[in-house]
Amino acid sequence: MTKNQVIQDIAKYHVEWVRFVYKNSLNLNQKRNAEDYVQDAYIKILKYSSFDPVKYYAADGNINKKYFFRTIKSILIDDHKKKAIITISLNEKCKRKLLKIADKTDVKQNLEVVFNKIEKTINNMYWYDKKMLNLYVYHIPSIRKISTATTISSKSVFKTLKRCKLTIKKEVAKEYYYGKTG
Repeated sequence: MTKNQVIQDIAKYHVEWVRFVYKNSLNLNQKRNAEDYVQDAYIKILKYSSFDPVKYYAADGNINKKYFFRTIKSILIDDHKKKAIITISLNEKCKRKLLKIADKTDVKQNLEVVFNKIEKTINNMYWYDKKMLNLYVYHIPSIRKISTATTISSKSVFKTLKRCKLTIKKEVAKEYYYGKTG
């Protein structure tokens, strides 16, 4: 069985795939967008390197709809991740604690500059890094607990948080040490 035959068999249920996209997508108002997602799924199947027609057919010889639904769902999730905008701001409680420590007005002004730079740096990070940093700072301040809660390896969590911290340190150091004039 060739890829084209499989695509023709899958395309028989095209209307059902479009309905599935309408039901499962976020902020999708136009039929053209749903059609594009289904076409992307067809293309993904055609480009699939280790093509195995057995995956696309159920035991009774009909199309395995669950497999194609999963393909469409993965495309929708990938597209949503690309468009997602995640913003994180410093906790007001944390800001107040640091400002209480700093009595001088110069130090307070410098801290505000540092806070703003940290927020900008975090908001420019990759979405996964933002989520992991948010989990660590505000919810679960333990790498092991994050690892068990998310089923992500503790090594991966550690490396991600380390990369985030280093990025923040570099950006703040640029602003604080090299950004000053005079």
